[in-house]
Amino acid sequence: MDTWGRRLGCIVFCILEVIINAMEHVPEFWTLWVGRILGGISTSLLFTAFESWMITEHRKRGFPEELLESTFGYSSAGFGITAILAGLMAQVSADVSGDIGPFQLAIFLTIVVMILVFFWPENTGTEADAEDSGLDNIKKSIVVSTKAIYRNPGMLCLGLSQAFFEGGMYSFVFMWVPSLLTITGGDIPTGLLFSCLMLAMTFGGTFASVQLNLFHWLFPNVEITGAVCILMQILAAGSMAVPAFVSFEFWPVFISFLVFEATVGMFNNVGGMLRSKYYPDKIQSSVMSVFRIPLNALVVIGTTLAGAANSAEELQWVFSIVVGMQGAALLLQLFMQLFFPPPKDAEALNLIALELLSESSTVTEKKAEKAAAKDGSPSMKMKSAASKDRSKSPAAKKMKSPSRSGSRSPKKTQ
Repeated sequence: MDTWGRRLGCIVFCILEVIINAMEHVPEFWTLWVGRILGGISTSLLFTAFESWMITEHRKRGFPEELLESTFGYSSAGFGITAILAGLMAQVSADVSGDIGPFQLAIFLTIVVMILVFFWPENTGTEADAEDSGLDNIKKSIVVSTKAIYRNPGMLCLGLSQAFFEGGMYSFVFMWVPSLLTITGGDIPTGLLFSCLMLAMTFGGTFASVQLNLFHWLFPNVEITGAVCILMQILAAGSMAVPAFVSFEFWPVFISFLVFEATVGMFNNVGGMLRSKYYPDKIQSSVMSVFRIPLNALVVIGTTLAGAANSAEELQWVFSIVVGMQGAALLLQLFMQLFFPPPKDAEALNLIALELLSESSTVTEKKAEKAAAKDGSPSMKMKSAASKDRSKSPAAKKMKSPSRSGSRSPKKTQ
């Protein structure tokens, strides 16, 4: 999406969601199975394209960086409120149209969102190479993002820390209902409890915004986002330790669940802010997609263990695994905070991406020249010449000029 456009990614997400919810009307296994595969693609777009578009557009319009914190705060609080309303609307639609009603409502709402997104301006991180296929451009973005992560330990620590946190969070999603059912030994008002959890998440997002605004007012020159994130992860690990090691009774466990959901709201706020500080705008979607690989691996492990737990003792053991995930997230966050502070501005971040993109273009040029020399065909020679022309583009010239942040400019390619 960094190459083809974040707005396009958002539109593709909406189209996929319409298709997926339409497939739910077909009572046939393989159709539903394909729908789940498409759901994995749409989920990746949901958690990368929208955020990347917003951050890039924010900076493109010259808005103050401080307003990003407010935007993420409103988003986190709105997410919880919307989740509650969605649950109520889904129940009404199910009462009217049966079990398929919520999927029909989802199709309508997704089309409304797609219409709104259609009027957004497009923004991209890098320009697509017209001579490369779509698969080649995807491969190039992944390679560049992987190199950026390898060269920037802070980016690596942040991505893995957030992967561990979200891995534990998704495992918790599969565990809270079975845990409360096991504790109570009967039916529970899941709708009411879910609403309480979403309210806690809304409170967490609002609480994080208040903390950030207060500390920025008291200490305007101190970076506090990482410290709030460390507090969040301490609370997350501590809350999951209650059902794992302290008590497996209803009220202690349910209160710990509320605290954990509050940390999820905090994460939606400060987690996005940290990504905007460490991930270059030009390759942000690609970097976030790379870190979804370890995240999905952790989710598979956590949900598999949660699904296999059939007793209180087994559930407590799985909760201890979640505590371990949150502890790993905390340690990585502390390590990043101590040794790898974020760059001072977005321009310094984008210089990293520009340098790597320049190196990637150089490799492509050399391959084209070798192929032209070996093949001797006019088409290959023209492609090689076109590749050389691109080295004279404004982006390449920008990389040859010294940076304002004092970073070392990349070496000229021969």
